[in-house]
Formats: sequence, C-alpha cells, structure tokens
Amino acid sequence: MDEILKRFAHYIPKSERIRLFNYLYKEYGFNSREIAKELGISLRRIYFYLPERKSKRIRNYPNDYTTYLMLKAFIKKNQWKAYLFLKNLQEEFNKLETTIFLRDIHPKVSNLYDIMP
Repeated sequence: MDEILKRFAHYIPKSERIRLFNYLYKEYGFNSREIAKELGISLRRIYFYLPERKSKRIRNYPNDYTTYLMLKAFIKKNQWKAYLFLKNLQEEFNKLETTIFLRDIHPKVSNLYDIMP
C-alpha cells in the first residue's frame, strides 16, 4: 500500500495538497507539534504550509514525499475521511481525463455529422 500511496502522491495538485494538510490539521486538533511529530518533519515546515495572517497566502507547498506522509497519517487517523478525500480526487481526475480526451475528439465528431453546407 505504501508504494501505491507514493505513486498517487506524485499526481496530487498543489491546491489539493494544501486541502489535505488542512484536513489533517483539523484531525489533529490544530496542534502543529503533534502533526510534525507524526509526520517526522520539522515544526518550521508545518508553519510554511499554513496561510500567513496578513496576506492569507501560503509560503510553500508540500513536496511529494511529505504528501505521501500526510496521506499515510490521514488514513491512520481517520480512514473514512481519507477515503472520501481520495474518492473526490479520483472523480476530479476522471473529469479532467474526459475533458482532455473529448477536447481532441469533439471537433472531429462534429465534422462527421456536418452534412449541411
């Protein structure tokens, strides 16, 4: 399962990585030290993933390995919410794949049925 999560973490977009971090942050009761201990990363890196107070921008995004650790910890903490998160991601990937696939095919299909000059 670890290998699957590592591969899956490579394809998660930045916005979803932050959303995953926020879910994990809520699950651990907004305790940065506990999350850092669970993930095995420094507390400073945790603070980079939180939005700044004034500008509300995020200074850094989790890399692939940190995302993998977050997925693993989220599954360990709350399997049902992790399942819903992964299911939502899968639906978004399917929509994106269908959009990309149909974007190339749609003009060709419309030309086939264009019998009126």
